[in-house]
Amino acid sequence: MLNRKSESVRTDRLPGFDGLRGFAAVAVLVLHASVLRLSAHHGLQGFVAQLQSGVQVFFIISGFVIARPFVAALLDGRPLPSIRRYARRRFIRIFPAYWFALIGAAVFFDAPLSGWRDWLVHLSLLQAYSSYQFNRGISIAWTLSVEVSFYVLLPFVFIAIERLARLIGARRALVFSLAGLFLASCGTLQWTAASGSSLATFWLPFQLPVFVVGMLMCVGAELAFRTGQWRAPIDRVGALLPLWWVASLACLLLADHLYGAEVIFRAHHQVGQEFLYGLMAGFAVLPIAFGFAPSRPGGRLLTWWPVAYVGTVSYGLYLWHNQIGEYIADHGFGRGSLENTPVVQLAALIAVVLVASVAVASVSWFGLERPLQQRSRR
Repeated sequence: MLNRKSESVRTDRLPGFDGLRGFAAVAVLVLHASVLRLSAHHGLQGFVAQLQSGVQVFFIISGFVIARPFVAALLDGRPLPSIRRYARRRFIRIFPAYWFALIGAAVFFDAPLSGWRDWLVHLSLLQAYSSYQFNRGISIAWTLSVEVSFYVLLPFVFIAIERLARLIGARRALVFSLAGLFLASCGTLQWTAASGSSLATFWLPFQLPVFVVGMLMCVGAELAFRTGQWRAPIDRVGALLPLWWVASLACLLLADHLYGAEVIFRAHHQVGQEFLYGLMAGFAVLPIAFGFAPSRPGGRLLTWWPVAYVGTVSYGLYLWHNQIGEYIADHGFGRGSLENTPVVQLAALIAVVLVASVAVASVSWFGLERPLQQRSRR
């Protein structure tokens, strides 16, 4: 039997993941609130530009968490989860809060949506497939389009794996199939980059490898839960969480050294950038997926209630922060200071945007997201 540290992989709500979501959401907030205002601080701007990799952290966590019931069902020899129930819960997780934020962006922040066609495209999360529509609503919602595409793909992947499992066993089917999917997805990433279409880099084929990394981590964690022979190495992975974070930081520093701020302004180096961001996100998630120890220093930070709370409301924080940040910057800090905002003033701006975004995200969570999710579970 695994010890208590390794048993964390089977808890209802995985400890540490909320805190990591919170850090990823705050990283994206810092990016959007400050990167364009750091032109006079090139070194700092280059590093802040790499914080867009918080998106890859979200994607790996999604791959792990969303695949988990399917992986567990296959390994336990049970039928796959109900696709209808799965679709309903995924819909409730994404769309109501997004629609709330989209209406808020149009009403309070003058998002340039006009006519039923614009609204239909954005309400359906199809704007990522149109250069004209891409930035007209909530610009960062392209990641939601990717998430929804992944949600649609995942049941078909596991239906195919289930059929293969009848021939070669669940463990082999999961490992071989997902390893093959990872290699294929790396090929689609390369093909998308070679096509020269920057818009296509915001679609699932380009982003799929990081989701599959999360799915593979889930398979490893579920297998580790079912066998005691991996207990010691699994616990060591979680115990070395600060070292994995150092490795994540090293990936960001290397990306800064290689690409700098041009990752924001030009569509070059997509493959190398995606590789380093995926590696960074993998290092960040690994010690939480395997042997996470809440009692250790890194674990205490991730489960500290303010960090965990920000992670709990991180979806609303992600949806609202950009509009709130632009409004506060325009009305409280002045658009004229865009190119030369002092670092101290930027820090104050980030703090104000974070507090305001958490407040609005809390309204979204307690007033809309949590009630709907609880009702869906019942």
